[in-house]
Amino acid sequence: METLGGCRLLAEIGRGATGAVWKAERAGRVVAVKILSERWAEDMSVSDRFVQEGLLLSQLDHPAIVKVLDVGRDQSRFYLVLEYVEGPSFEKALRKRAFTPRQTALVLAEIARALHYAHGKGIVHLDIVTGNILLKSDGSPKLADFGIARLRGEGGKSGVTAGTPVYMSPEQASAMGDGIDGRSDVYSLGAVLYEAAAGRPPFSGRSTLDILEKVVKRRPPAPREVDPSVDPGLEAVILRAMDKNPDRRYPTALALAEALEAWARGAPDVWHSMLPT
Repeated sequence: METLGGCRLLAEIGRGATGAVWKAERAGRVVAVKILSERWAEDMSVSDRFVQEGLLLSQLDHPAIVKVLDVGRDQSRFYLVLEYVEGPSFEKALRKRAFTPRQTALVLAEIARALHYAHGKGIVHLDIVTGNILLKSDGSPKLADFGIARLRGEGGKSGVTAGTPVYMSPEQASAMGDGIDGRSDVYSLGAVLYEAAAGRPPFSGRSTLDILEKVVKRRPPAPREVDPSVDPGLEAVILRAMDKNPDRRYPTALALAEALEAWARGAPDVWHSMLPT
């Protein structure tokens, strides 16, 4: 078996635009190793951002955030050693209807509390998507992939938009670097909740630019217009989280978490949980 940074690589478990994630073993412990592809390792801006992800995560110690254990470079390869999460992503769970709406609200409330913790450290995630929420075998969530996160108040490059368009806040979609704070993550988590409740993302389009324009200029259909079975109280939480104006959203991720938990206390379980294995 190949080794990297003191880890014995066992099997590739995921691959994205900039690299791959491997299940590995280090000192008798199962870990995940995220490896930047050779192509992107040669791009200093990308490799610097990759290392920044590791450094940002190393500052965070929260039960609902994937913990970074090490960051380094082995010859020409950059890598992160991460806590290994056994279960599926929230994205896969949604496809299998693994959670009732009440359970979904409680899962995302945990993520909102994790975001509030990160925001308290001055870190804005900026890429809250269904695939970046991982689920442990007991169903509890872990937030991953701070690859485009930045410190609050750090300026963005004019005209540069990074992230996943359908979940971006309007200020992120329009590359308003100076106007982005934790409320952008509140919007994105609201968009994830929208998809979980309505069964589809809030926006779609023929191209990335088409989607970005809709995010900036248009209101999404109310969730109950897409699926009339969505509870009105949950719809109200979603629409406030996704307000175009940051000042009308929940002021903090903690406020969103508390709103979800309050709704969940009175919400019935509509179908039985069948957590994927």
